[in-house]
Amino acid sequence: MSDEKNNAVKDEDYECVVQTAVDNALTYAEDRINHFKLFDDGEMTDVRRGLELSLNEVANVSWRAMFENSDCVYPDTVDEAIEIAEKDACDHVDGFIEERLDTSVKDGDYDEVPDVETMALAAYFKKFGEHTSAPSEPTVVYEGGKDYVVLENIYGILAVYEVVDDETVVWSDYLPEGYSADDDMRDAEG
Repeated sequence: MSDEKNNAVKDEDYECVVQTAVDNALTYAEDRINHFKLFDDGEMTDVRRGLELSLNEVANVSWRAMFENSDCVYPDTVDEAIEIAEKDACDHVDGFIEERLDTSVKDGDYDEVPDVETMALAAYFKKFGEHTSAPSEPTVVYEGGKDYVVLENIYGILAVYEVVDDETVVWSDYLPEGYSADDDMRDAEG
């Protein structure tokens, strides 16, 4: 990315950038919603429609910020512009899902106890708030007679939760085998 406005990304790229970012964020949202079983099929159509509207607004704001903010680093390519808008849109999705997970746990919306991955994610977002780094798919690791849920993203390990029983996970300082201390971001998070 450059500090000066580059002619590689033009105003006519607006629709492509916004639509691609929204489409990618919607796919991401549907995957996350299905993983957490947050809505039934009947609710999903309305949820998707509402998310699409809000994601369009987020992507539009992101586009404007790329070119109207004098402190901005301008993207050199359309792909970089899409990446910026998509990150903003996916951050919005993560906030939406975190809020829904937190509400579901508090309100007892689950028909049964949530799975350990969902409990670990809810604990993580409760501890660090909705604007923290979003983990990708949780991983359950069995080691030393205990189950651990590892939350990580492309930058490294964000959290490890020990599974105490079917209804309880607790923060753990344990680093499971196969994970590098160099990738351990837990000190940076908390």
